[in-house]
Amino acid sequence: MTDRNVERYFPATPPAPPRRSDSDRPALQGNRPVSDVTVLSRGMFLEYIHRFRGIAILLVVVSHAKLFFVWPDPSAASVRLLLSLIEGGTVPFLFIAGFLFQHLSRRFDYWRYLRTKAKFVLLPYLLGSLPVLVHSYIHGYGVYLGHDGWSWWRVFGMAAHGLVTGQHMFIPFWFIPTILIIYFLAPVFLAIDRRPKLYWSLPVLLVAASLMHLSTLYLNVWQDTANMIPVYLLGMAVSRFREPALAAIGKYWHLLLIAAIAPIVADVLSGQGGRVQSALPFSTEHGMVDFTYLQKILLSLWVLQFLARREASAPASTSFWWRAADRLANLSFGMFFLHMYVKGYLLDPLAKRVSHLPLARWFYHLPLARRFYHLPLANWLQFLAVSAVFFLVTLLVVSLAKWAAGKYSRYLIGC
Repeated sequence: MTDRNVERYFPATPPAPPRRSDSDRPALQGNRPVSDVTVLSRGMFLEYIHRFRGIAILLVVVSHAKLFFVWPDPSAASVRLLLSLIEGGTVPFLFIAGFLFQHLSRRFDYWRYLRTKAKFVLLPYLLGSLPVLVHSYIHGYGVYLGHDGWSWWRVFGMAAHGLVTGQHMFIPFWFIPTILIIYFLAPVFLAIDRRPKLYWSLPVLLVAASLMHLSTLYLNVWQDTANMIPVYLLGMAVSRFREPALAAIGKYWHLLLIAAIAPIVADVLSGQGGRVQSALPFSTEHGMVDFTYLQKILLSLWVLQFLARREASAPASTSFWWRAADRLANLSFGMFFLHMYVKGYLLDPLAKRVSHLPLARWFYHLPLARRFYHLPLANWLQFLAVSAVFFLVTLLVVSLAKWAAGKYSRYLIGC
């Protein structure tokens, strides 16, 4: 990329913030109010960050489609490659969160910030947790395994423990206690941003986090938080140095893409495949380096510059894919909160009721699917089909829930 093109895509001087009208109505960027959640403190709505969130939620939902499957040979190279590609969707989510936090930090009000997160993250989490807590208590599984004879104090205590740790539905709710801790640490991150030289420690922190790993079955929220904080800080750093960072990434995007492919190859050759979880920080019972973690960090940087470049070259794009990414971004939190309910309480029971088989095996009985049985990547084709059904049904359920909840939808499902 030449210097002239860098200036075209990533202007050194940001545009002036839009002025408010006499009636003090929020200014508009396209058809969006500047008061939107992804609006930056300088008054500019970044479409590419908004669309990036849509891509991130797509990755999260697709990664959990693997729970429909029991792989005949989990150690097969094709399965390890698939898991390496689809796992780690929370990494771009944390990267985006850190990016936006830094941009909104100019007029930061800690208590207002916490109130906002309580209304639109904590409250939907609590409400979204009630059905699974009640169901697990009635049927005696999860946090209520063997609850016969428990006192009411212990029943409520286990519910509280589940909510604090996310263990009542650890996929995907392990992420919520982690992000809530990060929200509480906002003053610490603000202090780091006021001392930008501290960002030079990021390479060391990111490598250390790749060796630390997530905790086994997400049982240790502190280990998981420590693992994800460097990604959050990386998002903050890219936001603080946005123009030079995007210009550099755009200039060397070929090298960055090759660097992102290298951990995928290493992941498959090492026999791991996907994110590494360990009982203790830095233990190596399931692998030493979390290559998927590093891969998703590099891909987050690459996708960011790609979307930024597309926005700069076609800011008023009305393509189907851009509109789809916008739609997914608008529904992203709702899809996060509800997609495992769609799997466990809708698709799984429905598939078994129709054919007495799990959804993944049900596809084998379709006439069209029988044509692909003996192909080398038959598992991938089956996975893509199941993922598409899972994702589209989740999208439909969340859209209906948002429509039914009306103006209260952000309080109920987060979107």
